[in-house]
Amino acid sequence: MKLELEKVEVMLQSVNYYRVKTRHLFATAEKLVHEHKGEIPHTLDTIRTLPGVGIKTAKVVLSHLYDMPFIGVDTHIHRVMNRMGIVKTSTPEKTDKKLEKLLSEDQKRTMHHAIVLFGRYVCTARKCRCSETELGKWCQCSECKKSL
Repeated sequence: MKLELEKVEVMLQSVNYYRVKTRHLFATAEKLVHEHKGEIPHTLDTIRTLPGVGIKTAKVVLSHLYDMPFIGVDTHIHRVMNRMGIVKTSTPEKTDKKLEKLLSEDQKRTMHHAIVLFGRYVCTARKCRCSETELGKWCQCSECKKSL
């Protein structure tokens, strides 16, 4: 069965930039089949050669598929780590570099989902609710500072 680009676009419509991501998905599939015998690469540098795969995606994939010690820094992890005073960085890329040095391999393997979910639902960009948790005493956002 061969999927058509337009049919996949319809399936991905709820995702931001779905047209670009669909093209990357097709190009990645082609590259995996023709250059990697259908296998997802095991190294950070090689997986990043796949279309549309940046450092965050590469680290998340390698962490989940191969249990490698990576933490894929997205906007949630960047925000939480800065608000908690663990890093003082201006971009997710800078946070990623700091966390590579600060976190142990075990921490990198276990923390990703917890921090993403905490940032998505508690320490959010618009309405921080850290003050409702034990971590509120460390959160440096203006809402949490007011409640102390």
